[in-house]
Amino acid sequence: MDGDKIPLQVNGTAAKSNDPETWTDFDYAVAAAPCYSGLAFEITEPYTGIDLDNCIDENGEIRDWAVPILQHLEEVAYAEISPSGKGIKLITRGAKPPGARCVHQFGGEKQQVEVYDHSRFWTITGDVYGIEWARFGKIHNGQAAVEWICREYLMPKAVVSIPGPMVAVGGMLEDRAQDYVDGADPAGPGDRNNAAFRLAGHLWAMAGDLGERLDEDQV
Repeated sequence: MDGDKIPLQVNGTAAKSNDPETWTDFDYAVAAAPCYSGLAFEITEPYTGIDLDNCIDENGEIRDWAVPILQHLEEVAYAEISPSGKGIKLITRGAKPPGARCVHQFGGEKQQVEVYDHSRFWTITGDVYGIEWARFGKIHNGQAAVEWICREYLMPKAVVSIPGPMVAVGGMLEDRAQDYVDGADPAGPGDRNNAAFRLAGHLWAMAGDLGERLDEDQV
């Protein structure tokens, strides 16, 4: 991985989160890591990654919304402080139930939970969260915890009919849009603004089976 969190193969060429041919095993990655800025872990079966983004406040305390999520993942997930120092990333064994979205926002400053079980890579810091290693030091079966998180925060809402232009409140269209974003190729250096503009254009153009479209916040 380079300093901009763009995934690279051990030979220095670009890696893709949706192409296993560009991944390698742990030993090769560790051997190559000194040539780059660190390691990245590909989220794929049988693992699920849970990212508590900006869950640590300015005083170093866990925000209230993140507490029950961490409690459900104790003793079944490996957890570490994210590169920003403001979030916690967890990895456990499990899979998301069908229909579960990937992101739920709790407030400003990008306070949100993200859950992925495929087509996603994460930077690895090795800065384990928690004083006691036993709480968050090992990966075990966390299927029940993953299902609870998805049930509480990520299951889609029904599409409702309102006067005027149809807007997707949630459901299949938002899920399809999220899958499209998850599968998009990462932007190369110097092309991020253009890539984001192109991606937003594709999202604006998407329409659901009933003619509904994503609103500005969803895009």
